[in-house]
Amino acid sequence: MKKGNVPANKGTKGLYNVGGNKTSFKKGQKAHNYKPVGSERIDRDGYVLIKVSDDGPWQKRWRHKHKLLWEKANGPVPPGHKLLFADQNKQNIKLDNLILVTEKQMATLNKKGLIKNDADLTKTGILLADIYQKVSERKKGE
Repeated sequence: MKKGNVPANKGTKGLYNVGGNKTSFKKGQKAHNYKPVGSERIDRDGYVLIKVSDDGPWQKRWRHKHKLLWEKANGPVPPGHKLLFADQNKQNIKLDNLILVTEKQMATLNKKGLIKNDADLTKTGILLADIYQKVSERKKGE
């Protein structure tokens, strides 16, 4: 390109050379992949998301279904706590399959490999995590 030449698509946005995207979308037209509020989808991590709003960034439009269920029954998840699926099935969204654990408990559960595919074993793992934490506190106190 010689100095002084102006590109044909200067000042346009998008893939089109002349006129840009002026006629790509009509006012009020929705995208072809639009989902109404209340729609569900599964994210790349395997969690079920539910659309709660059409406004704002996508992080505020879609929420985890298990968190919404927990908040409806018990209120918001307190700071320093996490929700854990007892049977490790992220699509088994029932209140009795959700366990509220502290971040310390979660760290111990992950470190010691105490999270299992069986709900009863995971609940036992939480008790073991509490025991490991108490033993650690006692050792530090000596």
